[in-house]
Amino acid sequence: MAAEEFQDFVEVRYGDLLRTAFLLTGSRHAAEDLLQSSLLKVMRHWDRVDEPFAYVRRVMVNQRTSIWRRLRNAEVLTGDPPDRPGPIRSSPGGCCWRRWTGCRRGCVPCWCCGTGRT
Repeated sequence: MAAEEFQDFVEVRYGDLLRTAFLLTGSRHAAEDLLQSSLLKVMRHWDRVDEPFAYVRRVMVNQRTSIWRRLRNAEVLTGDPPDRPGPIRSSPGGCCWRRWTGCRRGCVPCWCCGTGRT
C-alpha cells in the first residue's frame, strides 16, 4: 500500500518538485539528480511522512546545502603553485608596525621581528 501511495505522489508532484530542485541547483540535469536522490531518501521513510510535499522539499534543501558545503571546502588544484608572499615591509621609522602606529603598551611582541616595545 505504501509503495502505491508513494508512486502516486511522485506521478502527481514530480513537475512541482523538479521546478523546486531547478531553483536550488540552476540546471536541469543537477535538478533531476537532486530530486531522484531526495525521493530515494524519502521513500525509505514514507510510512512516517505526514506532509509529503513539504518533507521532500526539506530533504532537497538539506541535501543541496550539504553539496554546497562539500564544494566550498574542496581543494582547488592548479597547474602552477601559488605565489609566495613578498618580504615584510617595515614602517617608515624602523621595523615595528606597533612603533609606527604609536602603541605604547609594550606587552605585545612585534609581529614582524619578534621583539617587544620597551
